[in-house]
Amino acid sequence: MCIRDRLDGVVALAEGLPSLPKLASIRLDFRDLKYCKSMDYLIDTLALLPKLKWFRISFSKCEGISGATIKSIQSLLATQRSLSRLQLSIKHDNINSKELKQIWEKLRGLSNLKNFQFVFTNNKTRSDDSCISLTTALMSLPLLSSLELNFEKCTKMTSKAFSAINNMLVSQTKLTKLKLYYD
Repeated sequence: MCIRDRLDGVVALAEGLPSLPKLASIRLDFRDLKYCKSMDYLIDTLALLPKLKWFRISFSKCEGISGATIKSIQSLLATQRSLSRLQLSIKHDNINSKELKQIWEKLRGLSNLKNFQFVFTNNKTRSDDSCISLTTALMSLPLLSSLELNFEKCTKMTSKAFSAINNMLVSQTKLTKLKLYYD
């Protein structure tokens, strides 16, 4: 589902999701939005779905993604341990590294994760610390076979981040599909 410009009706939509106990896959695209608590409420509701295997969340040109949103994503990852595919995309938003590191701490617990995609573009914040904590978390995933990392137009990445990515690739010998972007 794509939510663009307005968040009207999102709470009502979120309230209906728990009535879909067999839902295995969901995609949320937030575009051109200003932060609103209903975004967090929708993400929190996904934690109630017992069969969720595939989850994608994308923020594009969203202003003021808050710490509460990060906590909602953290909580979702802590609850949905059976996820096998996860995609997280953040475009045009200066989310800070400390907040991303909180998500990566929960990523470690997804031992069934086989497919992971992280798109982090047009970001002007220093991303080395977050990249290092991400790659450390990826090293702990025993079933990971498909990986895509996109750091397009992330202007403040240094050799530390690329060294961390290299170390992770050396350890993830089960990878059969790999895409790396950096511009």
